[in-house]
Amino acid sequence: MIKPLALAGDVDAQYLLGNILYSLSEKGKLSTIDDPVKWYQMAAEQNSADAVYALGVIFHNRWSKSRDKKEAANAIIYYQNAVELGYKKAQEPLSKIISRSGISLQKAEAIVKEQGATSAPKSESRVEISKSEIGNFENDETKAPISNSLAKNNTAIKRESDAEYKSTVENSNQTV
Repeated sequence: MIKPLALAGDVDAQYLLGNILYSLSEKGKLSTIDDPVKWYQMAAEQNSADAVYALGVIFHNRWSKSRDKKEAANAIIYYQNAVELGYKKAQEPLSKIISRSGISLQKAEAIVKEQGATSAPKSESRVEISKSEIGNFENDETKAPISNSLAKNNTAIKRESDAEYKSTVENSNQTV
């Protein structure tokens, strides 16, 4: 079970749950993107470079659609934090969004400071989901079969989450 591990503070489970929920939100099976962001933020608070990068991707995608400077600023900050955590892959999209948005790292820091902190993006198009579907999803998700060895082995969760995230990013509408 992934959710109990995530709730217990397991950073890899939090990141993986963020990936699963993000993938479902991209397929229209969740009403909002707030849930995956919550799990990514929990993992990011524990210095998960993967989760910090994932948040950068989410804000970058939002900026690509809205051209809102707050979205770009958040993406820049998250990408920069990912680079600082050793996630070298974040450097290229960081450079691209700085160039395309015209917002420097210093300006992004000022924008984020002005808004108080980075915030979860809001879904522009909400998909209606019946209560029975939500109930079924919660039951399926919290009872997802996962082997005892996987639950005990964070490395296995990490490998699985990296593959899932790569698949999610490749299938997303990211324009980086």
